[in-house]
Amino acid sequence: MQDNTVILSSAYLPPVEYMSYLFRCRKVIIDIGEHYVKQTYRNRCTIMTANGIQDLTVPVRKPEIMPAPMKDIRISDHGNWKKLHMTAIDSSYGGSPYWDFLKADFAKLFEKEFDYLADFNTELTTLLCELMDISPEITIAEQYVTDTTGCIDLRNSISPKHKETTFEAKPYSQVFESRYGFTAGLSCIDLLLNMGRESIFYL
Repeated sequence: MQDNTVILSSAYLPPVEYMSYLFRCRKVIIDIGEHYVKQTYRNRCTIMTANGIQDLTVPVRKPEIMPAPMKDIRISDHGNWKKLHMTAIDSSYGGSPYWDFLKADFAKLFEKEFDYLADFNTELTTLLCELMDISPEITIAEQYVTDTTGCIDLRNSISPKHKETTFEAKPYSQVFESRYGFTAGLSCIDLLLNMGRESIFYL
């Protein structure tokens, strides 16, 4: 696996499976020239709250022409979503071992102004890699990658729409585990805020 190149879509606070490929593969291509697809991890993530699973969705402006490449998708300021997302994460993970230590890092990015979704996702992914102490060789492809020879193409495989996956999510300690049991398929912030630097050993 470490000798492979993986092609991924851009993702907002991506699931643990996504981060596992950033750790395990020698090279990573994040394709922002591909078509934007609604209701995917490109603009949403899943967290566990006291009331159960919750999706957090980044609102985007409707492109003038569809389909549109991911690189052209602009973030909408509708509904004060940044504050709502930070409040939801704070409420859900305030009792986790590492939120107090990492909250400022995420708050800094959520306070920063981004016009394009892909730019926001890229900076969040970079931060997640730093906090998890992984150093993937990432290339951002602004044109759709057509030559996938020798690559693992997961642009449409890691998706909330596709429940079948070869990724085996082994249990780790979670905030609401006593209430709901271990929950797989959550954003990697769930792993990070519960395990901190030990996340790399899980990946």
